[in-house]
Amino acid sequence: MSAVPKTCKLRIRRIVNKLTIVNVVGCARDLCQLFVDGTFSRAEVLTVFSAELVTTFTNTHVSTHAVLCAYSGVVRGLQLLHGSSSGTMVVESVIDTLRKSLGEADDTSAGNCGGFLSFLYLLGGVSNQFISGMISSCATEFGDAGVSCCLSVLRCCGAKLVTEIPTELNKVVKGLESQQSRRTKRGDMLLSACQEIVRSGSVNKESDAAVEGIATSLTELVGDKDKHTSRRRLATQNTSEVRWTPLTSNTGAASSITSTEEDERATKRRRIEVERTREKAVSGQRFTSEAKREIFNCIANAADDVDCFHALVNRDPSFSQLSDSFAVLLQCCVREPMPNGFYANVVQRLVSSKKTFKNILQYALWDRFKAIRIDQADLTGFINLAAFLGELLASDVFDLQVLRGLDLEETSKAIGLFTRILLLRLFVSLSSEKLTSLFFTLSCSRKADDTLRSCLSSFVDRYFVDDQEASRWIPQVFDVVAHASPFAETRNLPAFAKRIEGVAKALKVRNL
Repeated sequence: MSAVPKTCKLRIRRIVNKLTIVNVVGCARDLCQLFVDGTFSRAEVLTVFSAELVTTFTNTHVSTHAVLCAYSGVVRGLQLLHGSSSGTMVVESVIDTLRKSLGEADDTSAGNCGGFLSFLYLLGGVSNQFISGMISSCATEFGDAGVSCCLSVLRCCGAKLVTEIPTELNKVVKGLESQQSRRTKRGDMLLSACQEIVRSGSVNKESDAAVEGIATSLTELVGDKDKHTSRRRLATQNTSEVRWTPLTSNTGAASSITSTEEDERATKRRRIEVERTREKAVSGQRFTSEAKREIFNCIANAADDVDCFHALVNRDPSFSQLSDSFAVLLQCCVREPMPNGFYANVVQRLVSSKKTFKNILQYALWDRFKAIRIDQADLTGFINLAAFLGELLASDVFDLQVLRGLDLEETSKAIGLFTRILLLRLFVSLSSEKLTSLFFTLSCSRKADDTLRSCLSSFVDRYFVDDQEASRWIPQVFDVVAHASPFAETRNLPAFAKRIEGVAKALKVRNL
């Protein structure tokens, strides 16, 4: 803390002093602005704010629900504005304070920390697994301090707990009942409260209005106009992935505690590294909307193409943002270091859901073709997109009509380079029969395709049939473009030349 500028402490203290349950969003934005505009670093701001929370919770008086709810709203705002890692640092400082309070048998501090974490849980900032682990540990291992923490949790979010984790509450009840001989009066109070909540399924909460008001104000940070969608995202978006690691209150197990703390620190470091890598990846994509960031997270966190497909469908069951999904998939595809069939598999699953989705994908591809004209030439991106298109053509998702979006009659250097790479990819990845079928179908279909056929014929004649021109560029890119194709390991030049000859002849066929 000594390295933190005094002005940073002063400005954050001013923000905290004006914090109420009606200006939570404004305070969260003011807090974020301190490191967004470069005035202070993110670490400095979060460190000072965490210290303010700890100071409040460790005071000799019990914090009111309004204070705890307001603080939790600010932390949730940090998560929504700048990712879960920003809120995780603050949450973990409160967890450390709670552990210290439990070890020192500080009832007041433990109750304040438990109440804060409960309100954060109601706002979607921590998971129910974390809360269930915390109350299970505190109720049976830490005496009156643990009981104070659990009572605060039950008063704040008992109704939600009995709905989401009734099994864990029943375990707490059984654990308390088994300690009848050494249970204190406060333990009896906790047991009675748990039994009442489990039996009735509800709890008398004095803070319902405060939580509802803060949740409503926080939905404006989610960026969705639909009320129900906003509340659903508030409950799931950028939740801190902290876990409660059980500790023993037995002082004789010091070595075990030290080992556990070291494991926690290592886990925390790994989690922070993952969060930073994820945030860096998202910022590098330069998405223009929160919806696209969510789609990217679905793609980045998917185990395989099936998992990604289900994640995208669950996120947008009505497919109202399918064009955004295709746009993000294409953007991720072209930014891969080498061709990746994952994206084509996901797209094929989405397109197979409904026939009209193919049109949406086609327009997304044409937008990508337009970007080729505008953006700086990216050879790796061209190769990836060519491989992606090759898989779609091989799977009969499209025919060569999709290349009308290239507008080849008004070609540019970038479009010309991409078209050459695409044709080369088709020649090395598709079978001879498939190649002939694709190009012959193009030549023998309706007359509106004459322009595309003529342009492709010119490209093939100039850059593939002409040996002198072909020798200038094909050897330079052949190995990369032919990645994972039948020609990748063995360069069968006669077969390659035969394919070119067959395509050239197919393009010469006129529609009679």
